Amino acid sequence: MIDNLLILGFTLSLDNFRTAIALGGLRLTWRHALQVALVFGVWDTLAPPLSLDNAFAGTSLGLLGFSPWVTAPLFGAITVLMTFVGLGLGRVAAHFIRLRSDLLTGVALVIMAFVMGLGLG
Repeated sequence: MIDNLLILGFTLSLDNFRTAIALGGLRLTWRHALQVALVFGVWDTLAPPLSLDNAFAGTSLGLLGFSPWVTAPLFGAITVLMTFVGLGLGRVAAHFIRLRSDLLTGVALVIMAFVMGLGLG
């Protein structure tokens, strides 16, 4: 059963992971990246209805008898890990793309918004 929760937590954290890759272009220090990851994780823990997928997953897990005191912190921890990894990957990718870090991040976020607006993301 825990493996199913880990897979669900991984799936729910992919939106934060994608955003973190774009933000990784800012080349944050590892300390600052950890702070960003912790903020993402805290908000995923404290406010799971921030996205429909989290709200539906939380409701479904509640109906199955899972305690929110277990699932919310677990999903928040997974979000911290995935965000931190995404920031690192974005930082590495930024070394290969010869643009200013703020411009690179801005372009990546605009592309993400466009793709999501088309319903592809």
